[in-house]
Amino acid sequence: MNNNMNSGESRATTICPPTKELSTANILVIDDSKHIRDFVSAVLQREGAAVVGSATALEALEICKLRPFDLIMVDLRMPDMDGFETLKLLRSQQVAAPMIAFSAGNEQQKHVDEAGFAFFMSKPVERATLVDKIRELLNLSTEG
Repeated sequence: MNNNMNSGESRATTICPPTKELSTANILVIDDSKHIRDFVSAVLQREGAAVVGSATALEALEICKLRPFDLIMVDLRMPDMDGFETLKLLRSQQVAAPMIAFSAGNEQQKHVDEAGFAFFMSKPVERATLVDKIRELLNLSTEG
């Protein structure tokens, strides 16, 4: 698949097939940084999750109209729309999946909690924290 961000093609990428612990999980990762999307997607793919990446909040809103997700990760600072507004619009579309906010900024935990995010992660995202928190939010056992 051509992942050239300037090609005019959709910037959503699907990474599959699920094979391991998170094999029942469908996860959407929304971040304008290709590096972050690729890292998070690779970590989750190694755990068996089916992952879709979106470079913009607007694209993610369209993707969520087409398929359900078990969990959504949202960057709080994106050029087209911040993560707080993204969460509000996804909820208005009846998207009920838990959402993890992540950012390199120093957002106040209280603001993130009040907005309705299930969890906040600082960038850079740590692999173990990411996997453990997703398992917890999806109520998945760590036993194989």
